[in-house]
Amino acid sequence: MGHITKSLILLSLIFSLLGCDSFYTLDKHRPKVFTLNDFYQAQGYQLRYDLYLPNSYLGWIHNKQTIMTYDQQTNTYWLKNIDISKPQVDDVGGRFKIASNDWQNQFGFGEYDVSQDESSFGIPVEGAVLHLHYSHNSRDMFIEYPNPIHGKYLSIGIKVTENTLRPSAIMYTQLSQQPMP
Repeated sequence: MGHITKSLILLSLIFSLLGCDSFYTLDKHRPKVFTLNDFYQAQGYQLRYDLYLPNSYLGWIHNKQTIMTYDQQTNTYWLKNIDISKPQVDDVGGRFKIASNDWQNQFGFGEYDVSQDESSFGIPVEGAVLHLHYSHNSRDMFIEYPNPIHGKYLSIGIKVTENTLRPSAIMYTQLSQQPMP
């Protein structure tokens, strides 16, 4: 009887481990890597509200300087040519939010309880394409600039990838020496 019990326990452990392995290796648990090609080929959607990009360079208010322009040909929201060589409005670092005028609709790397390390990213020479989550209270996104910085202007594009009330989005960030057209 003891031998059968030990065999059943061992068999149960093996099946449990196999089940855990299958659960934790599902695609939804792996961060999706996006390329610039993915960004340009992704279907984009226009939101029922405007998007703003309040930030450390232009200020933390919603105005003409921080509103993102919607390009209907590419279905992309853009805020181009933020001059990062100018002094910042605060001393917290290069950071921004993507939000509606009333702050009720935001995009970021997660809710406000996401750490600053988890909400920081770098921008390689070719730019960075990152996945964003919808939130009512997302944490600021922090840019870790390379040393030396390979551009004077920061441009950010957003593609909303779902036509839902809580959509996901893809963000493209780029540094350039010359203003983008």
